[in-house]
Amino acid sequence: MALFDWDEKLATGNAQIDAEHKQLFALAAGLHKAILEAHGHDVIGALLGKLISYTAGHFAHEEALMKATAYPGTATHVGHHHDLVKQVTTLQSEFAAGKALDTLAVMDFLKNWLRHHIGQEDKKLADHAKHKHAA
Repeated sequence: MALFDWDEKLATGNAQIDAEHKQLFALAAGLHKAILEAHGHDVIGALLGKLISYTAGHFAHEEALMKATAYPGTATHVGHHHDLVKQVTTLQSEFAAGKALDTLAVMDFLKNWLRHHIGQEDKKLADHAKHKHAA
């Protein structure tokens, strides 16, 4: 299995969230491929920007679902989102400024964050939302 292949074990059962997660994995895979193929700074910067932008939209969808279903874990979950956004925007700024990045460490961090966050936090949210809609 490649670094950013989608794993069905990460499926939450919420069609929109799962589709967005698959897209996040695809964008991360594209960024990883561009890094491995030593594409230019502009290409990698554009892919990084696209991943960040898509992630922000995805987080907004999840946070709207939290609000709509009165999710009790909202504060913690949103805190995880803010932490990732802060780390990735810092990374983007450093990259744009020409700072050399440990790209393997960055990709490993991103893979681990996605797998943990989706496998733990997003599954809790999806389960909560499913039960709220069933009630």
